[in-house]
Amino acid sequence: MSVFVANRIQSVAIVFSCFRIACYNYDDKGVAYTGDVYYDSNGYVCQDWAQHNYAEIAGNTCRNPEGARTKPWCFVNGHQSLCEVPLCGK
Repeated sequence: MSVFVANRIQSVAIVFSCFRIACYNYDDKGVAYTGDVYYDSNGYVCQDWAQHNYAEIAGNTCRNPEGARTKPWCFVNGHQSLCEVPLCGK
């Protein structure tokens, strides 16, 4: 029985990961983007959002929390930098 439960939990995790948004929508400037890109357009690794007073965003993946930029971005060396996130539908 424990194997069945373990397999079931694993299946749920796989289904959940399929619903991650791996591209950004031009209309919302990537506000809904939930993908895993964690580097800017120059290849630099993003800094953790919590270091820059964005405690509600976990980790260092690219986001556009207030829709203020044209596409998902992150902090690199203390500065905002756009990320290479693919545009949906292209």
